[in-house]
Amino acid sequence: MILIILSALLWFATKATNLEKYESRLVAFEDLPPEVGLKYLKVYQATESSADGNILDCYSLDADIDFTHEYTGMDDGLLVLLLRGPNHHLYLNNKHFKIKSNQGMPFILKNNKIYFPDSYSVTGSTVQKTKYFEFDLDRLKK
Repeated sequence: MILIILSALLWFATKATNLEKYESRLVAFEDLPPEVGLKYLKVYQATESSADGNILDCYSLDADIDFTHEYTGMDDGLLVLLLRGPNHHLYLNNKHFKIKSNQGMPFILKNNKIYFPDSYSVTGSTVQKTKYFEFDLDRLKK
């Protein structure tokens, strides 16, 4: 019985598409779609002016796509960490993607592409100097 439960948990844990197995592009701020660049500017300017400095994990600039984020790590307990790893989990209209936790945030979705900074230390004054990863979800092999 325990073996069946562990097998089911492992199947669930590996159900996500690992984005790191697919090709991405590293783009300069000026090469981002204008709406994405503007969103990053607004996010980091708001972060610097807020008392707590918190930002949302993800934003969808496509009105018809539900885009949410979950993080798994040590705070979730050893079993979750062992099964799911320290990862960002991104959900787009019930499609589940994951990427290792050593990524900058926030994640922004525009035209079925996910963007995120290549650094943790982005601020309002460095947002335009930062490089951004671009994952084109249309190019993922089915």
